Amino acid sequence: MTRLPVLRHDQLDNAQREVWEQITGGRRAAAHSGTGGLVDAEGGLIGPFNAWLTSPTIGGAAARLGEAARFGSVLDRGVVELVIVVVAVHWRAEFEFWAHRRYALEAGVPAELIDSIASGGVLVGDTDSDRLLVESCQEILATGRLGSDRYAGLAAAFGEPGVVDIVTIVGYYSLVSFNLNVFEILAPPDVGPVWPEASSKQ
Repeated sequence: MTRLPVLRHDQLDNAQREVWEQITGGRRAAAHSGTGGLVDAEGGLIGPFNAWLTSPTIGGAAARLGEAARFGSVLDRGVVELVIVVVAVHWRAEFEFWAHRRYALEAGVPAELIDSIASGGVLVGDTDSDRLLVESCQEILATGRLGSDRYAGLAAAFGEPGVVDIVTIVGYYSLVSFNLNVFEILAPPDVGPVWPEASSKQ
């Protein structure tokens, strides 16, 4: 259960229906086609999307930004998914980590790297650029800023447009994490929590 009522398609007004079609169409739908789709067993949208139907003006804008951040970035898919994993771990967003761990693996991010980020331990299976990316995202999440050395490293590795995308993806998926955590949207029941202590507080 979540804190918000699950909205089914036949319950929506015109503005909500427009957001539903936006979310379930296009590149996002194609990306989810092999993972059970975007509609759950109750007939509602998975993840943060049910919350966005509740407030369709802001929700629709958030959905458009998310599609651009995830599928329109100058960054490689593996880089995008690694950034999202770091954000999910920082905010202990179970659904986000469950979903994007799979996408990161599909994009070629090593499982040991993902799991070492999740555990908060020493990074394992990383390259120099992976370490720079992970530590830069962690610094942004912890401080809202990025030091000169890491900024210069990111710009050299990914270009300045890439740095803009990294910062935007960190911010956008923090927004997603807040929606998931505040409205108590967890990973599927058959998936054990990665951070039980965080889930138990909800």
